[in-house]
Amino acid sequence: MRSSSRVHTHPGPEGWYVLAGEQCLETSVGVFRGRAGETVVVPGNVPMELYITGSALRRALVVVVHDSRQPRGTPSAWIPPGACRQ
Repeated sequence: MRSSSRVHTHPGPEGWYVLAGEQCLETSVGVFRGRAGETVVVPGNVPMELYITGSALRRALVVVVHDSRQPRGTPSAWIPPGACRQ
């Protein structure tokens, strides 16, 4: 199964606890992979694209911490190099 998010940023950190399946997060500061039982955290204002990887259905708890006066997410022009698509 392969699916991805749009390229975007958040004004605060975003964290995932992966309950099942796998994910790969490509960011401007590196690649973060997470499997069931693992946590991934990315700082705010970092361009990212999330890929669902592996063959199992991915389930995760996700939290974006930010000032409610700011948008939760903003599209980004950053182009991921493709590390998660391999």
